[in-house]
Amino acid sequence: MKKTFWLFLAVILMAAGLAGCSGSDDDDSGSGEDTSIPVIAESAVSSDIVAFFNTELPKMSGSLSPGFFVGSNQNVCRIINSKQELEKYYDGERELPAIDFNAYTLVVGQQRMSHSSCYAEKFTIRRGYNCVVLNLYVNSADSHYDVVTNMYYWGLCSKFYAKNVMVNIIQQN
Repeated sequence: MKKTFWLFLAVILMAAGLAGCSGSDDDDSGSGEDTSIPVIAESAVSSDIVAFFNTELPKMSGSLSPGFFVGSNQNVCRIINSKQELEKYYDGERELPAIDFNAYTLVVGQQRMSHSSCYAEKFTIRRGYNCVVLNLYVNSADSHYDVVTNMYYWGLCSKFYAKNVMVNIIQQN
């Protein structure tokens, strides 16, 4: 009887957790207001920051990140709001770039992909119900091998706070 109760409770809690963040494109707030979070164009970001992240998080899948997600083969999206958080997640040897965490939130991620030449072309992010929804627009080169690899992405956004992130993969080609 106790096992049945705990199993039932676990199923109910899992269902509630899955329902907590909607992945639809509808405005989940019900207010009709724009829920998008501005992503800063790479051309508007300091060249030091761009150079650092383009080296540490190679765009093309099949390459390994020398400083982030070391030893991980999981889908991970990190929302970073302080230098201390960035230091916590970065295991590399390069000096970290100066980021104004009072104005910006850093998003870094690793996504498992099913072939060798995927890259994140861009992402959009918006507030959902109880989470943020990140739409990751993925492209791939003409030739590729069917093998599971890691693809990385990063970007600076206007300041926001979130604990839960839902990532939607949108294939461009």
